[in-house]
This record gives sequence, structure tokens and C-alpha cells, in this order.
Amino acid sequence: MDQEYQRCLNRGKFKQTLHNEVRLKYLSISRFSRHTGINERTLGLIFKDKQALSLDKLDIITEALSFPPCHFYKDYINECFINGHVHYGRASEFIVHCHLLNKEDLAEEMKAYLMEDTSKRQVNQTIMEIAEQLFLIGKVDVTEPYYDYIIQGEETLSEKLAIAVLRKYTIVRLRKNVEQTRQYLYKLIDMVGNLPVCGELIFHDNHKVNLKYQCQAYFLIVKYFNSREDWEQVYYYASKLSTISVGDPYYHPSSMIYKISSLRERGHLNEALILNQKISIFGSTYERLSVGNQRLIEVENGNQDVIPDVLKWIENDDEMKLFLPIMLECFVKNENYKDALHMYQSYKHLFDEPFHSVILLHQRRKSRLFLSAAELFFKLGNQEEACIYLAEAIELSLDSKNLSRFQKCMLLFSMNIHMIRQAELNLIQASIKRGEIQYG
Repeated sequence: MDQEYQRCLNRGKFKQTLHNEVRLKYLSISRFSRHTGINERTLGLIFKDKQALSLDKLDIITEALSFPPCHFYKDYINECFINGHVHYGRASEFIVHCHLLNKEDLAEEMKAYLMEDTSKRQVNQTIMEIAEQLFLIGKVDVTEPYYDYIIQGEETLSEKLAIAVLRKYTIVRLRKNVEQTRQYLYKLIDMVGNLPVCGELIFHDNHKVNLKYQCQAYFLIVKYFNSREDWEQVYYYASKLSTISVGDPYYHPSSMIYKISSLRERGHLNEALILNQKISIFGSTYERLSVGNQRLIEVENGNQDVIPDVLKWIENDDEMKLFLPIMLECFVKNENYKDALHMYQSYKHLFDEPFHSVILLHQRRKSRLFLSAAELFFKLGNQEEACIYLAEAIELSLDSKNLSRFQKCMLLFSMNIHMIRQAELNLIQASIKRGEIQYG
């Protein structure tokens, strides 16, 4: 009771301070009202502490009085209480604004008061709303403690808990923490059924955002398994995504593209071609992608005659990095080592330049590129060059925890070990040892 009484006194003093500043700089409330657009009667009630002061009005008043932004935010904390309890709406808006304006100390102070409130259900709901608003406006770095609070505090499987796990997975994935990413991926898989198919978040300025939580979750799950080339899981979860995203212009065609990749990588080329014909209806971007996929599948099938058309279709180095190892593999499969070597020499700059190696997708592409080069040089009898590329491919497959690629590296190594001299063998033995430890 004493604390609430003190808050009332402090709130009254704060509003009297605002009133004094208005009289000092504008002489009257009516002039100030005309300048700010805030109703004169409303201002009078606020200054007498007979009406709550909203944060947007405080910002207008602060600017009109020529004070810097957030000048009165410390005093405003008392406005976030009513009858001894936190006012959830004002506290939520205040915390979000503080984070946006990098007033982390004030955000933390108000958050501590909020978490001390006895109405845990309402606190959890408010914490979730704060976290989601911050997440969606790009302040992802400050949201983790809020989601952790939900994860630790929810006693039953709920929508809030599932959303918090989805966001936590996104955060640790962005942080590139491999172990935490894997841990929260499987938590997300367990809880994806508790996510709302669709949700709506209303911001403090009343604009609304529609959220497709389940689509987001399945999309992230698919991307995880795709980065590790676990093609059966890619197909399984891409099918789940496809089922719930019918009519969505982004998630539905994306699910089909991942299913095509899975079918292609597992050798189901005819099924991949049939599904590929369906994605062109989603617009010019997907129409072009359909053409690229068809040619990619034909090359995967060993048809080297379409490679000139593939080279005409490719528009940039990123596309070349995707197609180049597949074209090299196609030439080698057809024992066309002359054209394979010519292609390697023509695009050697792609082997030498950085692939943004911290990104799993780029690690995967580069490991396949290096593995295709290793296979080519083994066929040409250049063991030294082959072993250099094989060692690089092994390292990249280990860095990205790509068991499938590591196994392919080991198969190529075992097929050629009788031809490898001790000097070249030393290049890759350390990598092989690391792989045995990592994968058993």
C-alpha cells in the first residue's frame, strides 16, 4: 500500500512538472493544445492526474517542450501501474518503445516489475505480445529472454509455448549454435501441432499482422534437413508444408521445390520431372526455375547433351555453383574427361573464391563441388590435385555435419586408396580421423 501511495505521489509530481514546463514555454494549455493537436480538456485532466497519460501523447508533449526523446521515460514508469498492479497494455507498449530506442535499462526495470505481478496467465500473455512485436520489427537480439520466460514458465503444451519454441529455434539458428539448433529443432518438431495455423498480432498503433506459424515452422524444419541433405526428411516435411499451405503464394511453391530436390537427390527423376511441371503456374520466377530444374534433372540423369543449354540458362555465379558439380559429375559418368577438364579450367575461379563458408547451404555446395573435382582428378591420374580437393570436401562436410556428403567422400577415398601415395595420404588422414570421431 505504501508503495502504491508513493507511486501516486510521484505520478502527480511528474504531471505537475509537465504542466509547469507547458506554462513556462507556452503560457497556457490552450496554446499548447493548438501546437500539439492534443485536446485542451484532455491535457487539463492529464496534468491534474485525473486521466492516464498514453506513451504516444508523452512523446508529442516531450517534443513540443523541446526535450530529447525519452527524457521523461523514467518518470513514466509510474504511469504503468494501476491500483497496485501493473497495467499490462501500458507496460507492454513502454517496454517495446524502450527497446526500440535502446533504453535497455528502462526496459529491464519495467520487465522486472511485470514479471513480479501475481497474475501469471496475464503476465505470460503480455510477455508473449512484447516478444512477438519486437521479433517482427527486427529486434530479434533482445527477444530471447522473453521467449525463455515463456518456455520455462508454461506448465502445459500451449500455443504460447509452441510459438516461443519456434522463435527460440530461429534465434539459435541465426546464432549458428549447431548443438542448440539441433536441440530446439526436435522440440519444434514435437510441438508443431500446437502452433496455430494462422494467427494475428495487433501492434500498439493498431495495425495488424497475419502470421502463418505452422507454415513458418515446417519451412524452417525443411530447410534444416535440406542443409544436411537428409532427403527423406526433406520430402516428409515438405509434404506436410504443402498440405497446409495450399493457396499461399510463397510457402506452397517452396514446398514443391523442396520435394523436387528430394526426389532428384534420391534418384526418383521421373517423379521429380512430373512435379516440376506444376510449379510454373506460380509466376515468372517459378516458370524460370521449372526450366532450370528440368535441365538439372536431365544432367543428373547423365544427359550431357543438354549442358550447352544449361550454360545459356545460368545467369550468375550462384547458379553456376549449383550446376557446376552436377555437370562435372555428368561428364565423368560419361567418361568424357576432356570436356570435364575444360569445364573445370573455365570455371576454376569458382573453386578458388570464398563461398561464405559460415552458411551451411554454401558449405554443402562447395563440398559437392570439391568432391566432383576430386573424382575428376582421380580419373585423370592426378592424385595430388585429387587429394587436395578430397581433403577440402571432407572438412566442409564435417563443418556442416553433412553425414551423406562425408560418406560419399569416404567411398571415393576407399575406391582410390591403392593409387594414393603416402605424401597425399597425409593430407586427408587427419580429416578422416576427425570424421571417425564425429560420426563413429
